[in-house]
Amino acid sequence: LETMESIYLTACEAMDRRIQWYDFLNSLNTIKPLVQNTETCSDTVIAIIPKDVNHLLQKAKEQGITLGKGYGKWKDSTIRIANFMAINEEEIEQLQKFLRDYEN
Repeated sequence: LETMESIYLTACEAMDRRIQWYDFLNSLNTIKPLVQNTETCSDTVIAIIPKDVNHLLQKAKEQGITLGKGYGKWKDSTIRIANFMAINEEEIEQLQKFLRDYEN
């Protein structure tokens, strides 16, 4: 119970980051979140739909960025972005810059 407040704060931080991610993704033209309803989406994993999954994954790998494909029926059409607290702001900025540049 002593860690209850820190768990709550971590959950709030994950939710804030998820909101920032959705705002960012909705500003892009060709890469969109799989789940459009922010009331039902995950705070810790964000699935995106790029035009060409394999091409985006290859370009990310060339930049030293590790991303994973989706699961099940979305395996070949989505990419997962981890929204974990172990990922720092610098890494988020790097990925967002990559995605912005990838679109152009």
